[in-house]
Amino acid sequence: MKYDVIIPTRDGAAHISPLLNAYRELGIEPLYVVDLRSRDNTLELLASLGARVTTCEPTADFAEAGMVEHGARAASADWIWRIDDDEFPSRALVDWLNAAIVDATVVAACRRELHIIDGRYVYSRWPTRLSDAPKAVNYQYRIFRRDAVRYVQAVHTPGFDVPRDHFVLPGNLFTAHLNCIIHDVYFRLSKVRTYATYDERLSWSVVDECLPEYLDPVLQNYSDDGLEEFFDLLNLLGPPTQPSAPPPLADRERALIEPVVQRAYDALREQRKREIYRLFETRLTRAPKPLLRETSKLLCSLAGAKKDSPTRIWGEALWDFSKAPVAPQTAKRDGEEPKFRALANPPRFLFLSINKRCNLKCEHCVFWHDDDRDRASYLSREGRRRVMGELKELNPSASVVICGGESMLDLDDYFDVSRECRRLGLTCISVVNGTRIRSAEMAERMIAEGPHEISISLNSHRADLHDRTRGVPGAFEKATRALRLLRDARGRLGARKTKIYAMGLVFAENYRELPEFYDFVLNDLEVDKLKLNFVQPSFGGPDDDRFFAEQSAVDPDELVDIIRACDDRFSLGLNTTWLRQVRMYFSSISARENLTRGWASGVETREHLCNTYERNVMVDHYGVARLCFAADFRGEKLEKDGDLRRFWLGADDVREQMRTCNRLCGISHSVRNSSSTRAATRLTAAVAPIVVE
Repeated sequence: MKYDVIIPTRDGAAHISPLLNAYRELGIEPLYVVDLRSRDNTLELLASLGARVTTCEPTADFAEAGMVEHGARAASADWIWRIDDDEFPSRALVDWLNAAIVDATVVAACRRELHIIDGRYVYSRWPTRLSDAPKAVNYQYRIFRRDAVRYVQAVHTPGFDVPRDHFVLPGNLFTAHLNCIIHDVYFRLSKVRTYATYDERLSWSVVDECLPEYLDPVLQNYSDDGLEEFFDLLNLLGPPTQPSAPPPLADRERALIEPVVQRAYDALREQRKREIYRLFETRLTRAPKPLLRETSKLLCSLAGAKKDSPTRIWGEALWDFSKAPVAPQTAKRDGEEPKFRALANPPRFLFLSINKRCNLKCEHCVFWHDDDRDRASYLSREGRRRVMGELKELNPSASVVICGGESMLDLDDYFDVSRECRRLGLTCISVVNGTRIRSAEMAERMIAEGPHEISISLNSHRADLHDRTRGVPGAFEKATRALRLLRDARGRLGARKTKIYAMGLVFAENYRELPEFYDFVLNDLEVDKLKLNFVQPSFGGPDDDRFFAEQSAVDPDELVDIIRACDDRFSLGLNTTWLRQVRMYFSSISARENLTRGWASGVETREHLCNTYERNVMVDHYGVARLCFAADFRGEKLEKDGDLRRFWLGADDVREQMRTCNRLCGISHSVRNSSSTRAATRLTAAVAPIVVE
């Protein structure tokens, strides 16, 4: 990857020289973006060192207020790596970037917060910042294509909206944050207070990074793993003189820190429970469940009111384990699980992305921040047809799912895919928001030329709730009108095989209204089915996922009881395995306190739900094929005939990784290993390919 490093700085003269020398030893000549309001000799010092410099006067007291965009525009490469003046990258991260070929728009890398404890250099593993692995902490979106992002001026952001197609690096590729090494507590506290004038709650939510003096060291869970390469640089910088006691905080500041600390305690508690739960999975699988529950009650009773005592944590983990359903296993021979053979099990679904942008502003999605300005880099129509033709060769019974953004914003591309599916004899599937199906003529075109299965997204039978969560007034009227137009067009054209569905989202505000929702869809709109998806971290991975945090407060048992009642009333034929999975999903996320971090919260389902890696191929806008929508699993670009086949047959390493992935997206209907209905379950079993030894 050809990139340019930009470093925003203000009053950084005290530590710039050793850091610049260290960059040069790595073969990097950074571009310093100097705040013209600097009061020390930063500008003169950089000039004397022969550094590359550009100047900028930001609109506020943080780098994202114009300095990031200014530096990106002044840089010498399309790829920009923004590093703050108190940060320094690991050599492994530099080596990876030097060799990388990246199809995404933004790359996220971990940042380790370095502290000095008892004379040792260590980094913090604050519980709410851990992501999937102990080394993967505090992802920062700092590597980006300068002309492919939308810049914003907001504190504690990357300085741009993070698009959906971002790539997340593993935790051993990281940047070291030296803030607590080179600045005393007075400086750091002053900086937090300055940032708080722009966003008080958010600024005090990051105190674990910059003000460890005010926090319980137990929560920091310090480690020195992988820091050896920084020791010479750290010794050159030298620790600042610290006061004997940190300055006092105001009552308001202590009040803002308190929930941050409580969330960390809760997250640490949950992490310990998960570790214990995994231990039980290896040791207690044959233990009688009633005995486990009685033992759990005894442990919790011994712990009394001590919520965080080890005894209670063990007791609660044991209770969770005792309540988990036993997953059925199909033996191959001698108790061995059947092996997946890619050659005998071709892909059944191809998810084909044609655009990014959307004309709604859903609270549970950030696609609408994206645009298609880099369309020139997209897989061409000819390329899509080539991939679909190869899918036909692999599996003549396969389906193609048209993906966006709102895919119907590009009608020529949309109908090109659907017509090619019809020509090849492949099934075409699409979920759209309904806003482009405004007339009987368009509805008839959809039935005649479009997908064989058309779903319209619908968040509720109530217009006010749908419009609010979809972010645009009138969205409900357009969605329901589209469903009615499609239903009537199907009748006029006699296209009985075309399926018309409403795609519902279940969340805290609407789950108790599911009976009314089903009644509206089946008896008022009179379409074929209400398909259910369940709230999960927001698409696009925002750093502050309030919708997920607020709307995941669903009572698992109550929800399943409501769905069962709907099954009885409307004869839905629901699958009991799927119902168990729904209960398990919401039980896994209930009472978690760090859900505002969305995907970065590290919350997982207690059981493995997903089998996308055995049936799906996701091809993004640029023609990169993966077995999952997540960009952190390996993918391959499809550039010529045979690439799809080679990828599918050569992806067993990815499948092995994904078999241990319990991310919350496993509940999605497109990747879940169990269908919601018994009929679909029987159909899937009937068409499943034979496993070849």
